[in-house]
Amino acid sequence: MNHLKSQLYFFLILLFGLLWLSFLVFRPYFNVLVFAAAFAVVFHPLYDKILERLKNRAGLAAFLTTVIVIAVVIVPLVFFGYLAFQEVKQIYAQAAGNGQIFYLSTVFTALQEKFPNVIPNISENFSQYARQILSFLFNNLGPIFSKVSQGIIGIFLAALAFYYLLKDGPKLKEALIKFSPLSDSYDRDIFDKLRAAVNSVIKGSLLVALAQGILTGVGLAIFAVPSPALWGMVAVVASLIPAIGAGVIILPAAIYLFIASGPIFGLGILLWGALIVGLIDNLLRPKLIERGIHIHPLLILFSVLGGIGFFGVTGFLLGPLILSLLFALLDIYPILIEKHKLDNENSNT
Repeated sequence: MNHLKSQLYFFLILLFGLLWLSFLVFRPYFNVLVFAAAFAVVFHPLYDKILERLKNRAGLAAFLTTVIVIAVVIVPLVFFGYLAFQEVKQIYAQAAGNGQIFYLSTVFTALQEKFPNVIPNISENFSQYARQILSFLFNNLGPIFSKVSQGIIGIFLAALAFYYLLKDGPKLKEALIKFSPLSDSYDRDIFDKLRAAVNSVIKGSLLVALAQGILTGVGLAIFAVPSPALWGMVAVVASLIPAIGAGVIILPAAIYLFIASGPIFGLGILLWGALIVGLIDNLLRPKLIERGIHIHPLLILFSVLGGIGFFGVTGFLLGPLILSLLFALLDIYPILIEKHKLDNENSNT
């Protein structure tokens, strides 16, 4: 008996030691694997449709799905990011060269003249503030696009992981269910909740934010607001923050257009923001989140913020995933307790 316990303890120590070493090996690629897994969950319905048309040729279906995702999602994101960076460079060069600062200077000056007791007089130092902000953006965005080789390797590894997760994902899922001590029905329920959480975060937040950012940039370009791609990218980030949204970009743009181009242009961008950009948030987001996790929005907000603070950029996914896993286990817990009570009652009788 003691010999069996010694074997078990040795096995567990060896197992956890190897698990820890494996974690250290994969830790540099943690972000890549998280995003690849999330995208594999989101685009798995597309993979299933292609797989059905190709008569269950899994390798080819996964390859075609990967190509489609790269062409439709990755390439446009890289293109618009590069375009926004070029606009930052152009604005920075103008500010450093002849002092021409982007449209916020006009907005602040006009507001200060109309409301001198409310708006502080910062127009004198605005050029200095703007140069500092642009210098920060230039210095922090520059390395992202200058390390082209590192970015290409990251995209390649993510695409490779995405391909194999599509192709072998069901086998991996069944293997995890097999090793889990919980009932298979509980394991599948947990996987369903995690899948719903990923879809809710990606589709209900990230996809809506991307759509709002793109439409904001298009609207700014139509009404001739400077640097539309840059402000479109800022609108993407703003749309991810509850109670802020793309309006933080639309409203200053409207004020600028009212002053620089007339009320028709200012009213036009306001209508664009309310009818086009706002429609995406009011109609698309509730439908997508309704299909996802049913957790209070306040808890989701704190899970996203806390996840980003703890895990970094992947935290906006990992935070809600951990929260949804907790709620899945809390749903299962009363069932296990009730089953345990019934087993005790049956054994006593």
